[in-house]
Amino acid sequence: MKYKADLKLHNRYDVFVKNVITGEEKQVAYAENIILDGLWARLIAALSNAYGTHINYGTGAGTLSASRSTMFSYLGFKAGSASVYTLTPTHISRRTSIVLLENEHVGQTLTEVGLSAGSTTIYTHAVLRDMNGNPVSLLKKDTDIITIYATVYLVFPEAGWYNGSVVFQVKQITTIPQTIRRLLGEATAFNTGTYDFYPWHQRIPTDGYTGVSLGSAYISQTYNIPNKKIIWYGRLPANTGNVVTGFGSVSLYELGGQVIYMKPSGISGDWHGGLFEVIGEAIATGDGTTTDFTTKFPFIQSDAVVKVNGTPVSVTIMDNCPNQRDISHYMECVETHPYTCLPNLAFSSYAGPYYDGYWENPFYQTFGIDSVYLAGYLYTSDDNVNWTLAASRASTSAAQTAIPSEHQHKRYWKGVRYGQSWWCRSFTSAEANNFKNIRFASPPAVGAVITADYKTKVIPKDVNHIFDLTIEFTLAEYVP
Repeated sequence: MKYKADLKLHNRYDVFVKNVITGEEKQVAYAENIILDGLWARLIAALSNAYGTHINYGTGAGTLSASRSTMFSYLGFKAGSASVYTLTPTHISRRTSIVLLENEHVGQTLTEVGLSAGSTTIYTHAVLRDMNGNPVSLLKKDTDIITIYATVYLVFPEAGWYNGSVVFQVKQITTIPQTIRRLLGEATAFNTGTYDFYPWHQRIPTDGYTGVSLGSAYISQTYNIPNKKIIWYGRLPANTGNVVTGFGSVSLYELGGQVIYMKPSGISGDWHGGLFEVIGEAIATGDGTTTDFTTKFPFIQSDAVVKVNGTPVSVTIMDNCPNQRDISHYMECVETHPYTCLPNLAFSSYAGPYYDGYWENPFYQTFGIDSVYLAGYLYTSDDNVNWTLAASRASTSAAQTAIPSEHQHKRYWKGVRYGQSWWCRSFTSAEANNFKNIRFASPPAVGAVITADYKTKVIPKDVNHIFDLTIEFTLAEYVP
């Protein structure tokens, strides 16, 4: 499996002047960068220093050129303030600033700015412009305090940071993955990290379906400076990661958080790049009585081909069906959970000591929930706004708890703690023919060999297969 992403960098400056006598402050200039050639070599080669910890400023003029490495006429630099990160559907940005006090550089005329790592070598370069886009010179007076803001943008592909299949950076941006920080000019080095595989789109594996981390020992990271590429590669060996649910999500995780997270776009969607195909799976041997069978992996598609003794036959396919009564792994988070539940990831078994949890049952119309392993209070809703108590267990000792029939097919579920802790897991369903997904009109004969070719939303990893994963970032300059 290979995922490629074209990511683009952009840098903008905003300059404000405050009069220390009147207190009046106004924006007097802005600047849009060009990225210098030195940035790519420094960034992609994973050198020990960042490229944007400082803001440089100068007094020169000339024609911007990517081949430059210094200001036209260097005046000074200062370390930027603490970074402020912002995430939008199209980009993530990092903003920092410096302040030139009233007694600094009096009489100098500022015309240019750039980012550096604390030296005269710059990695972006821009000329100051007035608010109409014309070049401007700022004469520094002894009554002026000048604040220069520098914002670096990492622009995602057109689909945005979350396009249903790929998450570039989760919304919980209090901790930023090292690679994201590095691309935005702040962090000190890339980290090889790990690939984490989970049964479905969940962050914390539970109930015995252990998520498999490929581990940094299996990960290689390479750099291609001429083509501006960063590449991660890892292999899941044949004897590793073989779970009955298959893998429904993959993430590249490193110091600070996830760099990228991939999953199908919900129950009705596909993986980025399509589904996975299983050919010639042995389903069962006919006994002359049984009509309902199940494939090894869940979420097969309606175009599955079932064969008896090698000949395709007509059967009923229950597509997009799970293969476990416990559908905890398929529950989707609908609100940010500050402890273990991150947006657009899924069910977490332990919601932590102080927080409530919110989930959506993507099967609510077909597969109702008849019991939950619960300690605390469980509410249901049709609209994620109006909630009704469905079950309660006022105890810190959890037990499997029945859900009344009128609540079983509700779309939204909310768990509320009892005291300072609660447990809510094992959302189970006895419906849907015990999750059998192949039905014959009449039972195959005794001894008949039943096989199937099908596509599935999960990665159908078993002992007979290895799984290779490559993630490739290609970087470029974004031009507004």
